[in-house]
Amino acid sequence: PRVCTVRYEDLVHAPDETVARLCDFLGLDYEPAMLAVPQVGSSDARDDTADLGINASRALRWKRGGLSSTERYIAQATNADYIEAYRYEEDPVQPSWLKVTGAYALAPVQLGVALMANLHRIRNLRETLRRRLT
Repeated sequence: PRVCTVRYEDLVHAPDETVARLCDFLGLDYEPAMLAVPQVGSSDARDDTADLGINASRALRWKRGGLSSTERYIAQATNADYIEAYRYEEDPVQPSWLKVTGAYALAPVQLGVALMANLHRIRNLRETLRRRLT
């Protein structure tokens, strides 16, 4: 009862209704100006602080490229419970089983490299690992 789940697709396709529902949950008054957000922070598009609002074209962009069928397969396998719980449709994919096996085999190496590359950002390694692994 203390958590309100907002699906990204609901937010971009029906921003007024979705933000109004969120405001109602939080006990806030909804104002249309809340949707006048700058379109910045994308990992695959240039920031444009002049453009304000919710950009519906961002939804499902991952289906139009960026992830291989193997990456989509792994993401869906990892998040199967969430896909069902939040009423997403599975994307039928034909992964390369050699690449799937390789991705799982290389995961510990990639995690180790990522950890080593970010050690300078970590204040307490033991506490960080405990938080991430629990």
